[in-house]
Amino acid sequence: MWVALFAGSTVYWFLPAGLRMGALWLVPQRHWWKLAVVEWAAILALSLARDAYQTPLALISSTLLPWGIYAGVIVLVGRQSPTASDLKAIPRVLLCGVLAALLNSGALTAIEWFDSGSVPRNVGHMLFAFTVGDFIGVLIVAPLLMALRDRVLRRSDSWRALLADGWVFAPLIVAAATHFLPLPPGTKYPLVYAMFPLFWLAFRSGWRPTSVALAGLTAGFHLVDPSLLGNWRPGQLQLMVAGAGTGALLLGLARDSLNTQARALAATVEMLSIRSKALTHVAERLTSQQEDERRRIGAELHDQLGQDMTAIATRLRVLMRTRENPALVDSGLQAIQGLVDDAHTHLRNVIHELHPLALDRFGLARALAEGPLAAMARDAGVDYHCDIRGDVDKLPPPIATALYRICQEAATNCVRHGCGGRVEICLSLTPSEYCDELVLKIEDDAGEIEIDPARPGHGLQGIRDRANAIGADYYFHRESGHPRHWLQLRVYKAEARA
Repeated sequence: MWVALFAGSTVYWFLPAGLRMGALWLVPQRHWWKLAVVEWAAILALSLARDAYQTPLALISSTLLPWGIYAGVIVLVGRQSPTASDLKAIPRVLLCGVLAALLNSGALTAIEWFDSGSVPRNVGHMLFAFTVGDFIGVLIVAPLLMALRDRVLRRSDSWRALLADGWVFAPLIVAAATHFLPLPPGTKYPLVYAMFPLFWLAFRSGWRPTSVALAGLTAGFHLVDPSLLGNWRPGQLQLMVAGAGTGALLLGLARDSLNTQARALAATVEMLSIRSKALTHVAERLTSQQEDERRRIGAELHDQLGQDMTAIATRLRVLMRTRENPALVDSGLQAIQGLVDDAHTHLRNVIHELHPLALDRFGLARALAEGPLAAMARDAGVDYHCDIRGDVDKLPPPIATALYRICQEAATNCVRHGCGGRVEICLSLTPSEYCDELVLKIEDDAGEIEIDPARPGHGLQGIRDRANAIGADYYFHRESGHPRHWLQLRVYKAEARA
């Protein structure tokens, strides 16, 4: 390929420079020595065949230095990772191409100076020609190699998309048609007319078809009819190709960037739509659950506290009739005291169901570590551990309440349905400049459990609803309890202050 591109080079562009840049950019660095050996062999063979240099030192220098300069520029400027976006990769390739072309032109001019033994005529012209010729080679070949890599290895686009349904040939067709039109002598510049469809293609289809069109345009000029270039002097044509080609590639890159952003925005909108629908369902379920909870609490108040109050009233009426008998009064008062204690216990349980008092009294960390959850697990013979990291007591009350209820539901399910004898709650809050990263993990040793995905149960659905209500990401792992529940939430500073 190096020899073929050398044969396709002209006084306007040096295509092997683009092959060198593209290969160094795409090939892993551990294989660069192979590229160096192949290129050095090709340059040495061509130089000897053309008898290009008079001294062996000039021959060796012209063989080794260009590759070393390009490789050094890429190492110093910094090559992007293979997964880097085109928005970063393409401009950096062009930047490396400019810097390498500048350094290489100076080196080649110095070699010519040394080989001839005298200062070359028109040193400035030579430096300009070498620099712009190398850069145009990079502009034509390197993006084309990257586009072909994306098509062949990454399967990013189809061949039809890469060729833009055949529109990549439009610039060459326009240039050829212009060449044969009966235009005035001073206006027949086919390359200028070819730039119009090239920029249109960049705007329409992105940088990959543009790179194919640019390579096809230059190949057509060289292979079909060099006179298509028009009556340009070399410097003028080089500046025209360099400026127009760079502008077209960057325009295509901007087009692809806008397409990527549009797809990301569409995905975000879809995700927000899904989340909005989920929150709507959450609101409906929470409303239904609130009504059910009110009915349950009302029934419990009626059945428990109502019966307690009735029993206390009955005992008091009995005492009123037996107040002349001290022994009966004492026993009646003891019975009433027991009934009052039972009523107080029932009332405390109802209040705890309405809102966890331990959360208000002691804060989230202590309520989880030492509160009713620990007592419930201990009474059931379950080994309960709680690991709190960070100042979780500063969380906004709605988030703290939701986290406590999630842990309460998970721990209750473990106690009721089996947890392998162990429950561990790990809650960490990591602060940063703009938001705090909160992660909750609840583990057990129950192994794989059977859950119907269509009907996950009220407890698990309640956990998901509470996670959705505070905007958290939640995952339930049916296969393993390490962890069983995983929740992540970003708490922004403004939200925490509110």
